[in-house]
Formats: sequence, structure tokens, C-alpha cells
Amino acid sequence: MSTNDLDLHLDQGVQLYRNSQYKQASIAFQQVLNYAKKTDNQKAIIYSYLAIGDCYFYLRNFDDALSHFVSARILSEQIHDENNHALSLVNLAKVVFVKEGHISQAGYYLMEAIQIFNELNDNLGLLYAYCISGELETNQGNSEAAKEYFERASIMAQLSNKEHLQEYFSRRAEDRHIYIPSHFMSQ
Repeated sequence: MSTNDLDLHLDQGVQLYRNSQYKQASIAFQQVLNYAKKTDNQKAIIYSYLAIGDCYFYLRNFDDALSHFVSARILSEQIHDENNHALSLVNLAKVVFVKEGHISQAGYYLMEAIQIFNELNDNLGLLYAYCISGELETNQGNSEAAKEYFERASIMAQLSNKEHLQEYFSRRAEDRHIYIPSHFMSQ
């Protein structure tokens, strides 16, 4: 596989993912992972683990999602890639909560990720972590805590020039109803 093939598989994977074609996207991202391993491209390996894990998460294959997110976490720690380490923590939080219902473990991962994103001044990372934190609190019936996280996500969206997300999270902060996204529903 050449670099052009790698780019092709990466672009294909992203497009399939955006179209919610997670199985096909995971196959394309696996091709990226295989090439990244052959060329020892550590960042591309981590990205591939995260992308494949996310595909498996939406396919409700939580064991494989967990495995890929753990691999991303381990490698990102080894090469001191703090941003991807934090992203892997947020994704681990999603899986341990949905798969096992471990809110305390999920909360630990999220707090660690938020701390890292704060240190990096990564507003988009914070937006993602606050969003997932708000969703977890919502699903636990903690509307006040959820409201606080959605308000923080709205602020991060504003700072990141993501107006549509700012409006969305502002509405979520005002919403007192319990909202359970379809990907959080039990199997």
C-alpha cells in the first residue's frame, strides 16, 4: 500500500463514518491501521484505533470498541501524545458506562480527560468531554449536573466558532427532560 492508498482508505473511512456506515468505515480504517503499523506511524496507529473503536461503539460491539480504545490509550501514553490520550479516555468513558454501567469509572476517565484538555487549552476536546459528561449525567437522572456540563459545552462551542453546537448545547442545558440518545439504549 502506498501513501496515496493510505489517503484513499482514510478519506473513504471518514466519508463512510459520516454516512453512518460504520461496518464499512471500520474496514477502511483497518486498512489505514495495517499500513500505519507497517510504516511505524504511531500517530496514525492511534488515530486508527480511535476511529475503529468509535465504529464498533456505534455498531454496539462494545468489547471490540473497548479493546481499540485501550490500545489507543496505551500507545498515546507511551509516546506522550496527551491529546489522543485524553480522547481515548473520553471514549473509554462512553464504553464502560454503556457496556457495564460503571458511572464512577466513566466519571474518572472523563475528569482525567477534562484535566488534560484544560492543560492543552483544547476547546474542542473540552466540548467533547463536556458533551459526554452531560449525556452520562442525563442518563443517570442528574439534570442539574447535566445542565452544568451542557452549559460548559456551549461555552466551548462558542470559543471554537461552532455556533450550531453552541445553540444545541444551550437548548440541552435548558431542557429538563431526560434525553437518552439511541446509542445509549440497552442492547
